[in-house]
Amino acid sequence: MLSPKIPSPAELIGRARDLAPVIAKRALECERLGRLPDDSFADFRDAGFYRILQPKRFGGYEHDMYTLLEVTREIGRSGCCSSAWVLAILAIHNFYLGYFPPQAQEDVWGEDQDTQTCTPFVPAGKITKVAGGIEIRDGRWTFASGCDHARFALLGVLVDDEHGGPPEYFQCVVPLGDFQIDHASWDVVALKGTGSKDITVSECFVPTHRMFSLSKVAQDIAPGREINTGPLYRQPFFAASVCSLIAPAWGAAQAAVDNFE
Repeated sequence: MLSPKIPSPAELIGRARDLAPVIAKRALECERLGRLPDDSFADFRDAGFYRILQPKRFGGYEHDMYTLLEVTREIGRSGCCSSAWVLAILAIHNFYLGYFPPQAQEDVWGEDQDTQTCTPFVPAGKITKVAGGIEIRDGRWTFASGCDHARFALLGVLVDDEHGGPPEYFQCVVPLGDFQIDHASWDVVALKGTGSKDITVSECFVPTHRMFSLSKVAQDIAPGREINTGPLYRQPFFAASVCSLIAPAWGAAQAAVDNFE
């Protein structure tokens, strides 16, 4: 039986259904702002949506992908696909973090379990190995959806193999302040409200414990499983992740049908 503090999947889906009309009323504001409105971000937080796939150790619910898909689909049916997209993206990042080194998870959620992250996957920046980690310089990462509400970025980098092999692909936990948001980089016709802006780094240090190997997780190696032992974090990292991106478009398509009828 679920703890009273953890809402059931049915409760979460019901909350999303009830919240959808409110999100619909903010759709034009979302597009005008070019990001998720602060009230919508807070509503999603207060409803517990960001915690659906977050580790229980850090206040999450560890529900399944289907729950996130259905919650996001209901928000998509509001007609504001941008809001549904940001919800899906921020929530799936909390699934990602469950695979990261334990200290990286502590760094993000240790003081505030409602802390959110943005994730531009495509590697960028000039990378130098140094004692205890790496230095990143002169990097620009594109399409950081939801970055206006993120206190950390999970930045993709390629680190050269000192033995001449292929570079290793990492995501690095970088706090706000070490990265900047280029607010002028996102001026589009559709999905403007996703706020999928560029992120830049002039120079920063990333300790080893904040580095997560996407190359190794593709081989089913994930240090976060040392502390997150539930079935949610036994899934293939990439295959499970893609599921979250289906729901916003699915919900928006259903909204089009609903409005046409």
